[in-house]
Amino acid sequence: MAMGQGSARATIVHLYAAEAAWMEAISGVVEPVSPFSRRFASMDELAEAWGELNARWADYYDRLIEAELDRPITKRSTSSGAGRTFATPAGDVLMHLFTHSQYTAAQLKNMLRQLGVDPLPDVMLITQSRMDAR
Repeated sequence: MAMGQGSARATIVHLYAAEAAWMEAISGVVEPVSPFSRRFASMDELAEAWGELNARWADYYDRLIEAELDRPITKRSTSSGAGRTFATPAGDVLMHLFTHSQYTAAQLKNMLRQLGVDPLPDVMLITQSRMDAR
C-alpha cells in the first residue's frame, strides 16, 4: 500500500517496534536492539510480545510521577537523525509515542478501509480511554 509501512502487517509491527524501542530507552538502554529486526512467525506471536510490552508500560505508568516527565531519556536515533544520540525529556517522549501511535493507527485504518474491512476499528484516543475505564 502507498501509506504507512507498505502493508497492514508491517504497519502493525512498526507500532509495536516504536513502543518497544522507547520502552528500552526509558529503561536506560541508550542503544536498544532494534525491534524492527525481530521477526514474528504469526500475529499471535506478535500479540504475545505486545502483551508483555503492555505490562511493562502499565508498570511504568503506575510508578510515573510528575518529576519523571522532565527526566532526560537518552537514545540513539534509528529514524530522523539516524546514528546520533539525543536526550529528550520523558514527557516529550510520551507525547511523541501518543501522537505517533495515533498517526500510524489512522494509516492502518485507511489501509483496512481500502481492503474492504467492515466494520473498521475505532482508534480514537477518547474511545480507547473509555474502553480502558470500564
